[in-house]
Amino acid sequence: MPIDPRRYLLTEEQSQRIFREEIAPEELAHGVSQEQPVVVFVAGQPGAGKTMTTESVKRELDQRGGAIVVNSTTDNRSLLRVQWS
Repeated sequence: MPIDPRRYLLTEEQSQRIFREEIAPEELAHGVSQEQPVVVFVAGQPGAGKTMTTESVKRELDQRGGAIVVNSTTDNRSLLRVQWS
């Protein structure tokens, strides 16, 4: 019997609560407010050097007050399996 992914959908209220109470405190706790914040997007094909570039940029920004890596994944196939299964 196939699994119905709709049974795992969250309401907007549930999503906001989880972000506010669980994700934000964990992921943003070490962030430092900056007068002129900077955002850097790193994207590219597999093997292009995204991970090393991200680490290099993070080291540089850490010297300026800190950096938060919002999303970094190399396992896109498993993410797609979850999304479309």
